[in-house]
This record gives sequence, structure tokens and C-alpha cells, in this order.
Amino acid sequence: MTDENQLIVMGFPSSNLEGVYRNPMEEVQRFIKTYHEDHCMVINLCSERSYDPSCFNNNVAAFPFDDHNPPPLKMMLAFCREVEAYLSVDSQNVVAVHCKAGKGRTGVMAAAYLLYSGEKATSSEALDFFAEQRTADGKGVTIPSQIRAV
Repeated sequence: MTDENQLIVMGFPSSNLEGVYRNPMEEVQRFIKTYHEDHCMVINLCSERSYDPSCFNNNVAAFPFDDHNPPPLKMMLAFCREVEAYLSVDSQNVVAVHCKAGKGRTGVMAAAYLLYSGEKATSSEALDFFAEQRTADGKGVTIPSQIRAV
């Protein structure tokens, strides 16, 4: 999703029946193995659910906050620093970020990183870029408190 394609945004990697209508865990694992093996950190933003980190070679970080809520500002900064640190280690590294649907919480943190990294100059640019890249209808982050956080 970034100009250098180092940030992947997605919905929660789900298994069983939920994987039918969400983001199937097996497909996410296959994608990462095929295109980014040994170069992908997965970040889970969900406070309500998780998975075994071994699903992604134990290269998983968590910055959990509740759905439909903004994250604490300190968490946003810590997230941005974590992403920056991982991406700076190797030019092949990518970070895959998700919440449940991959729109609200994911959009907030992706937009925050786009601002932090200097890829986008304003919060509006960052949020609009996320919406264009992630959604078919151009509606990304829609919760007012999440928009204000960015």
C-alpha cells in the first residue's frame, strides 16, 4: 500500500467457516511464503482475537485496540517506529497489517505510518490513499474519532 509496496493491509487471517467470507489464513500464508518468505512481519491490531504466532514464523507483533475506536497516540507512535525499524533492516522486508475487516483500525495505523514516514503530507492525503488502495467504494476509515486520531 505504500509507494514502495512495503505495507500490506488486509482483513483478519481467518480459518474454518469464517475463512470462507473473510481472509482465508491458508491464502495469506501462501501469499507471504510465495512473495515475501522470511521478509514479512504481521501486525495484529485486534483486541478481540489473535492466532498462534507460529502461523507466520513467529514474526508477529500486536498493537491491540478496540474496534470502532481510535488507538492511544503513544500506541500509534510505537507502531510507526516498529514498522520503520523492521522495514529499515532489509529492503525486501514488508509489513502486513490487519484488524478484523482491514478497514478501520488498519486504515488508521496505515495512514499514521504514511504520515510518519513522510510518504503523505497530510492526514487527508494518507486517509484518501488508504481508501483508494483498500476499498472498491473509496470508503476507508469512516469513524470520526479514528479520522481525528490521524
